[in-house]
Amino acid sequence: MKKPTPTSGFLVGILMICTASTVAWDPGMVDDPETHAAAREALSVAPPPLLIRSEIRDVPGMATGLEAKGLALRASIELLENAMAELDAQVLDEEIRVSLSSDVLFDFDQHSLRPEAETELERLALIVREKARGSVRIVGHTDAKGSDEYNQALSERRANSVKLWLREHGGLNPGLILETKGFGETGPVAPNQTPDGKDYPQGRALNRRVEVFIETIE
Repeated sequence: MKKPTPTSGFLVGILMICTASTVAWDPGMVDDPETHAAAREALSVAPPPLLIRSEIRDVPGMATGLEAKGLALRASIELLENAMAELDAQVLDEEIRVSLSSDVLFDFDQHSLRPEAETELERLALIVREKARGSVRIVGHTDAKGSDEYNQALSERRANSVKLWLREHGGLNPGLILETKGFGETGPVAPNQTPDGKDYPQGRALNRRVEVFIETIE
């Protein structure tokens, strides 16, 4: 005889329990030991009930919702603060002033930007993107070597080079106004010569610069 499977035995046992329960009310009937044994055997092989539960787990290293937005905001603030510190930006009531050394931006007597200038310009672009509410003025300066006319033209070309980079690579709002101007050697921040008339290279290096004025109010 073929041995019943656990499933079939379970069904048979249930049927037999139901039958036994139905007829147990008859006082003339006596519980059938075989029926009870079959039911117990069926229940012993029945699969356990399924437990369904839900869990919400945090994935390590992953933030969602408001927490993710908060982390992104803090990271953006830190990048901005680092950029302003690295460029020694001056925060005034209505504008931020940044002075970039021409020796970092350009080769000697040139107005084409050096590849090494990109780090400084990317920091500048970040400040402009985050803080500019009005126009941005870019002003070129030279030292006193050379003629006034030559230095004036060089300062203008250098200011325009910075403007062009910001416009093409800075990720700025297309509607942002970028103005340029050159002052040649007329706006020194340090002496070009020592008091006894000798050349002062350190002072001339400070005078070779591009200044950026970022309006922070509309």
